Amino acid sequence: MLTPAERETVIRFDEEDRVAELYTASRRVADKLIKGGLVPLKTTEGGGETAGWYFEIDSYDVIVKPSRNAIRLGVKPYHESNLSPEEKAAIRKRFTAS
Repeated sequence: MLTPAERETVIRFDEEDRVAELYTASRRVADKLIKGGLVPLKTTEGGGETAGWYFEIDSYDVIVKPSRNAIRLGVKPYHESNLSPEEKAAIRKRFTAS
């Protein structure tokens, strides 16, 4: 069994991808994420029980909420500046009259 100091949670994302990788060694955090509808991509075992959970979420859904202010940290989905040239072309094609 992990000590409280070892039961860490790490969220990692960059500004290129719109995916945030989330790892937790905390059963409490994993249970909240699963109850919220997330499905672990994989788990790790330790001492005969699940010791780590890996999730992926849209980086735009990463929110820090100091006091009453909610701050979105991730990249906005579908904002033109965040799209690849291929994604932009596909959108243009979809909205151009045939």
